[in-house]
Amino acid sequence: MEGASITISPLVYYYEAYYSNLNGDRKKPVDLFRKAATASSKYCFPNRMEDIKVLEWALFNNPDDAQAHYLLGNILYSRTRSSEAITHWERAVELNPLNAVAYRNLGVAYGEQGDLDHARTEYHSAIKADPFAGKAIVELGRINAGLKIAYSDQIKLFEDNIKVVSGYNQAITQLIELYVITGKYQEALKWLKSIHFNSWEGQYGIHQFWEQSNIRQGDLEYSEGHYEKALVFYGQSLTYPDNLEVAEQPNTIHARNNYKIGMALMKSGKRAEALEFFRKAISDTVNETNASQCYRGKAFEAIGEKKKAVEVFSGMLSALDNKKAEGSNDRERAVYFLCRSLALEGLGKEKEAAEQYKVAVELYPLVEISAFRPPRSDL
Repeated sequence: MEGASITISPLVYYYEAYYSNLNGDRKKPVDLFRKAATASSKYCFPNRMEDIKVLEWALFNNPDDAQAHYLLGNILYSRTRSSEAITHWERAVELNPLNAVAYRNLGVAYGEQGDLDHARTEYHSAIKADPFAGKAIVELGRINAGLKIAYSDQIKLFEDNIKVVSGYNQAITQLIELYVITGKYQEALKWLKSIHFNSWEGQYGIHQFWEQSNIRQGDLEYSEGHYEKALVFYGQSLTYPDNLEVAEQPNTIHARNNYKIGMALMKSGKRAEALEFFRKAISDTVNETNASQCYRGKAFEAIGEKKKAVEVFSGMLSALDNKKAEGSNDRERAVYFLCRSLALEGLGKEKEAAEQYKVAVELYPLVEISAFRPPRSDL
């Protein structure tokens, strides 16, 4: 097309220099090296074995060619020659501190080696070199979580780069997760309402943040005597906004949501409506070790059937004690301790309940979301 610019890969220049040299031309490669070094590498992905030979030859002739170091590092890494790749990328960013991709590559490589502190430094350099490096922000967020950096500092990374983060689903989801963990439910809901999320089939995590944020914000309003406001949030917890691209799963349990709505209605003087929601909570059939079982017990208690409530809590605790703290990971073990906490609380054993809850949250900060997740969710 007339007027359209043509981008030439730096590899073209490196190859031309290489073959010019083979043909005996010792002057032409000098100009070609200069062109290769300044050409855009945006869509350049070395992937053939001969690329290694050409790039190594280029560096033999010009050891300070940042571009050649960067490209050679890329292909070496793809050939599982990570240590060599790191050496070339380190030299590339030393020569060209603006190469954000090379810094990010170093972050990935060091992260895979388990050197999270070094990886974190490289990711920070990547973002400094390119403030719009969305992937680097996402990956640094994961590194920060792995290092258990203070939540305030983890949040700061995303808030300091909010323009990029708000346009990047993975990044804004990480920020929402941190808001939920730290009890900043209003902030989480702000983004959950304003961003359109592209949720792949089978992924329900974003809706779980929606549900948990509404329930917890409702709890805060309830504790302050704002029962009508609490009702709004509790009601929202049962909805599936279009922007989240998530539909309700079959067999999803809503005992917790319905119980809380019932309690807010009762405090608002709407007893008849409250009883309907308590009965909805009771009607959910769940396994005795399921966290929702606790809210069936609470609902029995709310309608005055205290004997049945005690039976539910006692049966839940007995089933959990028979099961023991089984699980292959911290999340599963955390759910176990949370469920014991709920059962103990129902039986009036507040101190023991608080101890079990503390263990659960220390094992897995998102334990409540995990305990009340729908059948096929990802948190």
